[in-house]
Amino acid sequence: GPKSTVQVLSLLPILGFALAGALGGNPLEFFAGSVLGAVCLIAGLGLEAVGVAWTRRTIRRAEKES
Repeated sequence: GPKSTVQVLSLLPILGFALAGALGGNPLEFFAGSVLGAVCLIAGLGLEAVGVAWTRRTIRRAEKES
């Protein structure tokens, strides 16, 4: 259901990080080794947190209405 969807979507950035490493990239070096990487990391983490909170709030509202 919706809760499982939230869990899967929340894990996608971690899977992307792992996939980049598996394909020969070094995402840790990018995120930790440059200002642009740090900005991308902070923005990504912030957007992830907002997305998870928003989705959880939406689910709670839907559960209250049903």
